[in-house]
Amino acid sequence: MVRRYKKKTDRKKWSETDLSMAIESVKSGKTIKGSASQYGIPRVTLQRKIANPNSINAGFQKVFSLEQENALYDYVIDLEKRLMGLSTTDLRKLAYDFAVQLGVLHSFNNETGLAGRDWLQSFMQRHDLSNRKAEPTSAARADGFNCQSVDKFFQLLLEVQKKYNFHSSNIYNVDETGISVVPKSGSRVIAAKGRRQVAGKIAAERGETISVELCFSARGNYMPPMLIFPRVKTNESYLQGKPEGSWAVFRKSGWMETDIFTDWFFEFVKFSRASLDNPVLLLLDGHCTHVKNLKVAELGKKHGVVILCFPPHCTHRMQPLDVGFMKPMNTYYLEEVNKFQRTGTNVQMKDVFSLFGKAWQRAAKMDTAVNAFKTTGLYPLNASVFDPYFAKEGVASSSTTDTDSESVNRSFYRETLDNITQNSGISAVESTSSSSVTAINNGVGSASHSSLSPLVSSDQKATQMHDPVSITPANKSDTIPKPPVKRRKRGTAAVVTSDEYIAELRTSQDKKIKKDPKKAVPKTKIKKEPKNKRIANVNPVAILYSIETIKISGQSTVMLNPEWTKDYKWVRPSEISKYQAYCNLCKKTFELSNMGIAAVKSHEKDVKHTEKETAS
Repeated sequence: MVRRYKKKTDRKKWSETDLSMAIESVKSGKTIKGSASQYGIPRVTLQRKIANPNSINAGFQKVFSLEQENALYDYVIDLEKRLMGLSTTDLRKLAYDFAVQLGVLHSFNNETGLAGRDWLQSFMQRHDLSNRKAEPTSAARADGFNCQSVDKFFQLLLEVQKKYNFHSSNIYNVDETGISVVPKSGSRVIAAKGRRQVAGKIAAERGETISVELCFSARGNYMPPMLIFPRVKTNESYLQGKPEGSWAVFRKSGWMETDIFTDWFFEFVKFSRASLDNPVLLLLDGHCTHVKNLKVAELGKKHGVVILCFPPHCTHRMQPLDVGFMKPMNTYYLEEVNKFQRTGTNVQMKDVFSLFGKAWQRAAKMDTAVNAFKTTGLYPLNASVFDPYFAKEGVASSSTTDTDSESVNRSFYRETLDNITQNSGISAVESTSSSSVTAINNGVGSASHSSLSPLVSSDQKATQMHDPVSITPANKSDTIPKPPVKRRKRGTAAVVTSDEYIAELRTSQDKKIKKDPKKAVPKTKIKKEPKNKRIANVNPVAILYSIETIKISGQSTVMLNPEWTKDYKWVRPSEISKYQAYCNLCKKTFELSNMGIAAVKSHEKDVKHTEKETAS
């Protein structure tokens, strides 16, 4: 079959709808010639269809009828909305089994059990389908992104919007992301045909993650980013090439922590010019450093920052930074890394800020931020933006004129497809957890437009009708008993700066302190003094209270005995160049030789200290 065939004649430009209207026109009393001329249908064709409605047209014939194909289309779209989308091979196998089960005449390959590629391409073109790469979505996100959570969030957003009347310049979104000297994905490169593998150079097998704090407004204002390097000590060389106004924090973990976010929040208040007279809305996810940070909640209330938290596992669709900014920013960062490595130099930690700064400046466009807020329905406020993702009760199919026969046919076709999917072992259905079923759209996407006769009687169909979702393997897993799993309490959408939320944070913090009083006192790390330090840089008296290897006059090494600290102390008068020891027992001063321990023992021998005196 020619895949890009272009018609050279005007034959059969009419549609099935035109034919049905022409037949109805003839039945209403008009002539066949007049009706054929009005709807652009050949007179002979109209006569044949009136005499025999089931007559076959000339030319290529579709395998499935319009009603059967619509049922197949509905099923494919339904699986995609349930996060169980079919691949092209799965669809071809499903179409073949569907044709066999219905007993229709087909030209599919009986050896492979697959429909042809030409049929697949034509089917996708007729129904505006595309072959997309599915993004991995966890079961928690599939379950968490539901109608109830989204509606509750938009109710809170509507309340604060009515109360404060935020302008686009005063609505911000903040989120963290991670970058590395070794980007996760590689870019496409030009190579010679026939090469089995095309490699790309990277700096290391595994790279360390640097956390980045990003923030922008619904008007397109971008706050300078903050980077968190996985280092203990501050290194000024890491700040080379940073964008103006940005800064870095050095922390061993390289992750966002409570005190770091608190410091960032101070900078945000300055950047946004938030005050009680100029309130600002800050949208963020439910990370513990955000929603369990009592200090940030109190500061927000004090400075006029209303903090609103997204519902859990919903940021992949509801957060503007995730929806519109992260992907282009990561793409630009990958390009900058590849461009840098073409110079023959590997990317090091000190180069990250410069490369990321260039990528951030390329991605930080006004229209990107504006469109991201618009797509998520946050500004302008559009609470119904996610309605197509959810199953709404009482919403019927797109066709409201289906007859009882057509409805029965559609149910029968759907049950047939369910049985095929269950028995054929299509991986897209079997590998999906049952938790995602609660957040799906179970409705039928499109309606049939023909009234073809059913394959079996209506009585038989009535006995075979079942709930399509209830018989899928994903739902059957609900009946399998599962051991109880202890899970932590899930978060929810909330206004973090509200009085009720702050009171809950304080109560929770007090309970933790009562349970473990040590948590009330912040931990302080004691730095160990370096060994082999020179005595000239240390208070001589303090050395008596340490057990360390020291150097006297930069020459020999001695070890002090802690038991001597109650009897001796170091003395160094300004007029004496050598170190001396003062004995508390005999009230005498003696010089220390290079071997300080030997000098102390020699003094004890000379003055003949008794054990009793020493003990005293």
